Amino acid sequence: DLPGIGEALRYRFASGLLAHVNPPDPALRGALVERKASTLGVGLAPEVASYLAEEWCANVRELEGALTRVEAYATLSGRTIDLALVREALGPSPVARRGPSLQRIVGEVCQHYRLSRDELSGPRRTARLAVPRQLAMYLCRQHTDVPLARIGAELGGRDHSTVVHALTAIERRLEKDATLREDMSMLRARLRA
Repeated sequence: DLPGIGEALRYRFASGLLAHVNPPDPALRGALVERKASTLGVGLAPEVASYLAEEWCANVRELEGALTRVEAYATLSGRTIDLALVREALGPSPVARRGPSLQRIVGEVCQHYRLSRDELSGPRRTARLAVPRQLAMYLCRQHTDVPLARIGAELGGRDHSTVVHALTAIERRLEKDATLREDMSMLRARLRA
């Protein structure tokens, strides 16, 4: 339902083509790196091409920018392009900067507390489930830029006020509960790995 939009326009929107586009697989990313490097006249060793395909090939624009920076850095420094130069020229990759996803955080919490995702995101509020759920919400807030409403949705369709309550509750518990602080520390270490 699109209020304020004419019937003809609504019909055109409704009859539009919907297509799901999957991200490129590793082989396609490798071919894309090779082709872009060739187009830009940049010679790459296989390990450099592999690194760029894994870490810097989320989209073509990002890849072109990375290759241009690498070429300029190599030219200005008078060095050949190797893996060390690429890492020096580009810094941390977008993959490394992104941090863990909500799904990964929830999965790590489930694994740590030996719970299923259904248990963690279910309606039951026993201490066995509530504390890990609150901890998952807290970790999601700390390690992602995702809005509270989306964190709540990921954990059983809860609203943002439930997430706010969970954050406050877990912060209070962390001040008093050494075991919970230890759990938090272990989970953070696993999320950084």
